[in-house]
Amino acid sequence: MNYTKHFECGCKVVVIGEITNAQIVKCPKHKSAPDLYEALMELCSLLSVNCSMDYLYKHDLSLPLSKGQQALAKAENK
Repeated sequence: MNYTKHFECGCKVVVIGEITNAQIVKCPKHKSAPDLYEALMELCSLLSVNCSMDYLYKHDLSLPLSKGQQALAKAENK
């Protein structure tokens, strides 16, 4: 049985023959997810360590930092 399931993001699951031969073909967004995760982790770490809360609030960085930290926690199942 040959079968392809397409997802809205562009990813797809392709089955050729047996279901054990299924392949996941990632869209560009999901293919780059590990790199984006590492970059966000580095950026959040740098901002947290090197910037005071006053600086973060003054430059409107506290909310983006918080959102970045929440995204990382979600990715880590925390």
